[in-house]
Amino acid sequence: LGGAIKNVVALAAGIADGLKLGLNARSGIVTRGLGEMRRLFYVLGGKQSTLTGLAGVGDTLCTCFGPKSRNRQAGERLGKGETLEEILATSSQVSEGVPTAKALARLIRERDTSFRTDLKYPIIFGVEAILNEEKTATESFKDVMSDPLSMELYELPEPRLYERTTPSPLSHVPHVPHVQSEDSMHMENQQDVNAGSTTRSDREEIPRISQQ
Repeated sequence: LGGAIKNVVALAAGIADGLKLGLNARSGIVTRGLGEMRRLFYVLGGKQSTLTGLAGVGDTLCTCFGPKSRNRQAGERLGKGETLEEILATSSQVSEGVPTAKALARLIRERDTSFRTDLKYPIIFGVEAILNEEKTATESFKDVMSDPLSMELYELPEPRLYERTTPSPLSHVPHVPHVQSEDSMHMENQQDVNAGSTTRSDREEIPRISQQ
């Protein structure tokens, strides 16, 4: 899932480059793209910790900032005004983000039943609109870049899909109560006596201390 979403985020990062929005804009796209990745992870029952590993942040940064990234290059050409047909016809490389953007948008509409998903996944839906020629790159990114400032990443409760559903390997082992032997009980009693008693020198020292 992380490998699929990062291709769409890389397309968006390339579009920002094609529109000459600058490095800050590309960094903002990547940051909010990771937020959309995290939300979709949660909806589909994935662990949020996966996002911080190589399958999430690592692969996304490499694809979005790498100069030879196929998806970023395709996005850059889209941002410069080329049509999708022109790009696919003249490119010898496969841009996986093109079909993936449409598939992810369809998956979100089917699986995420929360309110206003268009506000939660503006990058994925924005790239889909550009690929379907429903909006130009400029129009779509005007919507994305005008999102109000808010908390980018916030804590989500971990899904319950990963709770243990099988018994522990030790659950079949019967519980055996601890029974003390007479020898161990005698040793413990002797230790208690020794701990509570004082030596002769200790007893002689006690009056002297109390007199002072």
